[in-house]
Amino acid sequence: MLGRRDDPVLRAATYVGATSVVLSLIGFLRWVFVVPPLAHSYVSGDASTQAAVGAAWTAQHQYGGALLGEHLGQLLVIGWAVTLCVIIVRTRVLPRWLGVTGLTVSALYLLNQGDILATAVPGFPVWDPAGPIGSTGWGVWVAALGVTILLRPQLGRPRPGPGAEHRIFTRSPPGSPRALHPDRIPPTLARRRLNSRN
Repeated sequence: MLGRRDDPVLRAATYVGATSVVLSLIGFLRWVFVVPPLAHSYVSGDASTQAAVGAAWTAQHQYGGALLGEHLGQLLVIGWAVTLCVIIVRTRVLPRWLGVTGLTVSALYLLNQGDILATAVPGFPVWDPAGPIGSTGWGVWVAALGVTILLRPQLGRPRPGPGAEHRIFTRSPPGSPRALHPDRIPPTLARRRLNSRN
């Protein structure tokens, strides 16, 4: 969509962002496949079963939720966002304010890692507003990014360079049934050019 298909940094960032989605999905799906059976066992079990379920809950929550979904998933998606924002600011392929805003909310979103790390590292510094401000602001930024791209349909379309008109009207080899290469030019432009020559 940005017309930078050959940019290796953006390509790597895209894979990083896609990986973050998979990790976050794993974290969310534990609420569908893991938590309901644990809840049923807890409600229907005796005291020893409830203690075991409590330990199992903590283990799956720390692994599937805190580690995979929230820690690794968020770190990778922040990396994707920061890379994209730096490209926006440096190349102006999108409005500069979008890149600056993305960098700001990504920094706030990164501060939310304190809340996640505190579940495993006692005493890790936590700034409580970072969670809701960072995640909400980042979500609004992603929405603004999508709307901006949708409202700029010219993004990603290759622009003809110097000498493009000569390349478009290159003649076919001798004996070819076609004098022009129609696959290199839109049909309406080809007809207009041919009519002007005739």
